[in-house]
Parts: sequence; C-alpha cells; structure tokens
Amino acid sequence: MPNTPVKFKLGLQTKINEYLNGGTGWEVGTFYLTSDSNRLYVGQADGIQLLNKVVQVYSSLDQLPGTGKAHEGDFAYISGSSTGTDGNGNTGKGNILAYYNGTQWIQINYSTDTVNKTLTNVVSDVTHGVNIKTTVTDTKNKNVYDNLTIKGAKGAQVTPDGTKGVTVTGDTYTLSSAVTGNTATLTLDSALQDDSTVKVEGGDNVTIAAADADGKGIKISSKNTVNKSAALTLTDKGLVSTITDDKAVSSDALKLGYNIGSTFYGIGSDAKTSELPVYTKKEVDQLFTDLNGVTYCGTVGSSNATYQMNGTYQITKGTAATLEPVHNGDMFLVDADVTYALDKTAKQGDLLIATGKEDNGVLKTITWTYIPSGNDMVTDTHYNFAGNAAQNSWTVNSSAGSTTKQVGSIKFVKGTALDISSKADPGENLEVTIKHADVTQTIDNKTDTSQLGNGGTFTVVNKVTSNA
Repeated sequence: MPNTPVKFKLGLQTKINEYLNGGTGWEVGTFYLTSDSNRLYVGQADGIQLLNKVVQVYSSLDQLPGTGKAHEGDFAYISGSSTGTDGNGNTGKGNILAYYNGTQWIQINYSTDTVNKTLTNVVSDVTHGVNIKTTVTDTKNKNVYDNLTIKGAKGAQVTPDGTKGVTVTGDTYTLSSAVTGNTATLTLDSALQDDSTVKVEGGDNVTIAAADADGKGIKISSKNTVNKSAALTLTDKGLVSTITDDKAVSSDALKLGYNIGSTFYGIGSDAKTSELPVYTKKEVDQLFTDLNGVTYCGTVGSSNATYQMNGTYQITKGTAATLEPVHNGDMFLVDADVTYALDKTAKQGDLLIATGKEDNGVLKTITWTYIPSGNDMVTDTHYNFAGNAAQNSWTVNSSAGSTTKQVGSIKFVKGTALDISSKADPGENLEVTIKHADVTQTIDNKTDTSQLGNGGTFTVVNKVTSNA
C-alpha cells in the first residue's frame, strides 16, 4: 500500500505477549515499542513480528534484571566475576550465557564456574564381598554416584575393614585322617569352603590301620600270599585253570574253548554266544576260499575243453545238457573261439570270469567278464605310394596286416593340344611329362611339323634387287 502512513505505539511487553499468544487487536503496519523490555515489533497480516533481538551484556551475575524487569525470551551474557552470588551461595566466575524463561534465568552454556569439591568412598558388606560407593560433589553441592562390588571366589574371602577399607583373606587348609574298621577317611578341612574327603578301603589281603594316636597318618598292610600250585584241566566246559595258594583255592579263574557247535568254539563265556569267537583250521581255510575273488575251474571252448558253453552262455560239461553250478568269481581259460555274449567272442588264451548275484550259492544268470590274453597280433597301419605309367596316375595306399586299400589318387588326363607320357619306378615314384602337341606351320611355301619351342629355320628374304 504505497504512501500509507505508519504508526508507532508505546506499551508494555505483557500486551505484546497477549498478541503473541493468539490475542487480537493489533494493526497491520503499526510499530509497537515496549517501554519495559525495549523491544520493537511490527504488525503484519500473519501476526506480531519481533524486529530487534539482542543479547544484553552484564559484567556480573548480580547485575541480571529480576522479576518485573526481565521478560521471557531475554538473553544475557555475564562476562566477568561476580561480587555477589548466583543465588545458590556460589560465587560466579563469569563467561555465562543465560535465557530468561519468564520465571528465572537459565544458564544455557556449559558451566564454567563449577568444579569438583569432594570425593568420598564408603565400604559396606554384601553377600560374599563388599560394595564401594563413590560420591563426587561439585561446588554447587551437586552429587554423582557409582558403585563397585568386589566378591571373593573359592579360596579367597573379601570383607569390609570399617567404612574405608577392604580386607582380602586367603583360605587355610588342614589334612586329617580317621580309621574305622578297615577303611581310612582322609579329610581336607577348609576354613572358607566345604570340606573334601577321600576314603581308602582295604580288602581280604589288605589291612588299613591308624599309624599314630593323633590321627596324622594311616598304615596300609598287605598279607604275604604264596601260590602253591597251578593246574589246567580240560572239561566239557572248556579249559579250566586252578590256582592254589596258602590261603584259598581258585578253581574257576579261566575258561577256554567252550563248545558252541561241532567246529566252533568261544572264549570267555559259557553262553551260546561269545565275545571272542575262535575258528578251526577247516573253517579258516573255508573263509579264505569264500573270500577268494577268482577260482580257476578249467578250459572252455573246444570239444576237448573241460567245459562247454551253450547258447544261453551257461556252462555245461561234455555233451551233457545239464548246467554246471557256477559261482561268483569262477574263471575259465578259453582254448578255442567261444561266444560268451551277444556279438562277443573270446579267442584262444583269453579268460572269462563269471559274475552276478548268487541264488543259494549258484549263479542263475551269468555276466561274463572278458580279459584278453594279450597275445593278439598288434597291427600297425602303413602307407605307400604307387605310380602307374600306363594310366598316368599316382595312388596312396594303406595296409594293416594283410589288408591293403587305396586311400587316394592323382591322375593326369590328356587335354586338347597336349601330350602326356609317364614313367614309374616300381611301386614308388611317377615321372610325368606334359608337352604341347606337334604344330604344323607353313613359311615361304614350306611346311614343317615340329614341337613348339623346338625352333625352325626358314628364309625370311628370298631376293634383293639393287639398281645398278
């Protein structure tokens, strides 16, 4: 609004506070100067706005304005030492930034006039230890606390020593013994923990007694026993060892060879099952036989062989149609060509091994494992070159054993106005000559037949006439 006059009004901060807290009545474009807080506001469409905001500087705390003179939102900086106090009986040191909240001044920077004044420790008793409470008091009589607890462990005891000290006491031990009957009890006495005991008991041949009256020792004595005789007796229960000494007779100390079956024995028990089985030589031999992966049975293939193989690749003997029992691992030596599977033939010297799943110890279906003899002829492939002079050709042949076949060839074919001739070393090199065919030429009424390039003689100038 150009050329609109403005107004200035003088009043109290309390009236401005009413406007700031939602009151009405202020005018847009009017400046409001507070006589008590020395602030300048302006009325805007959206409310009263503060135009000036300053931090008042004071040299000491006692110069801060009090209630009625200070207003909420005032800032003050106290720069120097105070001749008075801060209200808590403490002499201020200055360098303080404060804010008035409407009731009192609040320091908003870190306090620079507060120091720790005292530190005290108080010791008190707790379960299995002590507690140390530490108190730190500053110059404004404000306190902070912390607690430290120290507890004893096995072999150590922690107790208060008044309110200012801590005593740590180590455990003490005493070893004692007592004998009752034929048993000695050793006791480790602990001043701080439960006692521990160990018992030593005597037996028929060992005696336990007190070594002295004050219980400081024990005496262990053993009887002197001498073996008089020992005997081994073979019974239906096995081999029994009987040992006789001067005090008693032991006749059941050792039993060997309890008969469980006709050929099987056990050690260490009378029961039908034993912890340690024992086998006879026959049984051990049979175990090795059973574990043998391959067993040679004879020859197969020819009519003179030990066995023959039928059309279903089963083993028979001679001309009989009855199948021979074949086991897993049975091995046969081939003495003549024999078919052992579809499209598979073994030759003389090869080995065939029967494999498969046995039914009651016999293979019903046989899978034959073929092992070549290693004496089959090893044939290398050779290559040679052969020239054919008659055909003007050169061939490459491969041979493996008695078999020879042509791998490739080169042939020279006669074309127009060409002559081709060849000569060849037997079965090796081929020498080919290629020439142009004879050419007939007529020069100076003279006809000559010759090869191109061989040259020719003819008269170029027949006669020269001079004008004499």
